[in-house]
Amino acid sequence: MQRNNLILILECLLMVFQPTSALWGDRVDESMFSNDDPLADAKLGQDWFGPLTYHQSSDAGTRWGWPGVFSYQSFKPIDSVEWDFLYPVLRYDRFGDESRLNFMSFFTIDRGDHATGGPRTRSAFFPFYFSDRGAEPSLNRTALWPVYGNMRRHFLRDEISFFLWPLYVRTEKKDVTTYNFLTPLIHWRKGHQLEGWQFLPFGSWERRKSHVMPNADGSQTFVPGYLKKSVAWPLFQTQQSELQHGGIMTRTALIPFYSLEKAPDRFSLTLPWPVGVTRTVDHQKDYREWGIPWPIITWARGDDKRAIRIWPLFGSQNSPNQQKGFVAWPLLRFQNKRNTASVKNSQQILFHLYKHVEETQRSNNEVLRERWSLWPFFIKERKNETTSIQWLAPLEAILWDKETLQRHYSPFWAIWRSQKDEVSGRHVRSFLWNVWRSDRSPKGNESSLLFGLFKHKESSSKSHWSIFGRPIGPSSNTP
Repeated sequence: MQRNNLILILECLLMVFQPTSALWGDRVDESMFSNDDPLADAKLGQDWFGPLTYHQSSDAGTRWGWPGVFSYQSFKPIDSVEWDFLYPVLRYDRFGDESRLNFMSFFTIDRGDHATGGPRTRSAFFPFYFSDRGAEPSLNRTALWPVYGNMRRHFLRDEISFFLWPLYVRTEKKDVTTYNFLTPLIHWRKGHQLEGWQFLPFGSWERRKSHVMPNADGSQTFVPGYLKKSVAWPLFQTQQSELQHGGIMTRTALIPFYSLEKAPDRFSLTLPWPVGVTRTVDHQKDYREWGIPWPIITWARGDDKRAIRIWPLFGSQNSPNQQKGFVAWPLLRFQNKRNTASVKNSQQILFHLYKHVEETQRSNNEVLRERWSLWPFFIKERKNETTSIQWLAPLEAILWDKETLQRHYSPFWAIWRSQKDEVSGRHVRSFLWNVWRSDRSPKGNESSLLFGLFKHKESSSKSHWSIFGRPIGPSSNTP
């Protein structure tokens, strides 16, 4: 008797803690079963202890994890692996032979093939240490900021060398080399047909002569020249630039009194600058604009643009590929963007309180994707004939496309989930992480309570109940 009771207790515990079929893979993220997801044909996932873990696998790859702690996914067709620990604290991504380890964006290690130097390893402990090592010694670099060092491909520069920063810094970008002293106050710059200097705040001067640059395919590109000057920066600045099709454009600013731009076909004046009366005329585009003061009140008319704005009461702007505007900003904002393939309409109320986005195909007006959200209560998406609904979405309603963030933290607060596939006719719903779950499809219906302790299955031929994994009562044949 005691042995039978012990077996019954163990079976009950196993029923409570065994993996049960998740909500269509527990809908770990919204793209899990979309047509463009490598795991679209994945088998039904597994869900342990409500929101504490998930698992999904298919011939294309694997996805599993403990939300908020760790996640892992691999895609075999493209040979990629990624995992996250306490996202976004520690991340690892690998694509083929290239990989990146990132700790809070302060410590990073990158490995991969360089175009000319072969396999290389780049590591950094931002902003103090940078290292670049590989098979080619001439490309190796080390930097210990702010004492001394050399860096490649950092901070939008091809090469950086420094000593006792900011005392001395040398940078290279394309054909331009800049020598900085007491950065950024003093510099001397030289390049192909270019020279210049800067001594702030007293003044600066830079000139580039117009010239022709050869391209890789043998053609040539004309590079217009320019002349920049400043006195008592930033109070007085002037620039003269050659235009691609001839003529000179002159920009002059005496801050805060005025800013002037003049060209053969264009004129723009702002008094005072930056917030003042603005008048812009572009004869080539047949465009006129008034700002009184800009950008609070704006009126514009032209072939490619029409706009009116009285902020914050209302505003509207129209161009060939876009229409946008607002009413009682930020109460209501709307936008319509068009390209050759699709049209995207969006409306927002009070930033992220309510959002609706719809993308349709221009050829047949078919809805490609549609989303609704009401922060922090729910988010709904319709895509690829699949409709998904989630109740309680404090992050999802704001960060719609942050799949990794949602995968880690959505299971903690998603008390209701629903997913319906119009193609297969399957509709799966879950309440409180499978405390109650329903799975309805043309093949049959299945519902469960208390993580599967109580189950009811129904098909076209029969129906039966089970408790603790054991059938109760006779199975009944359905007509």
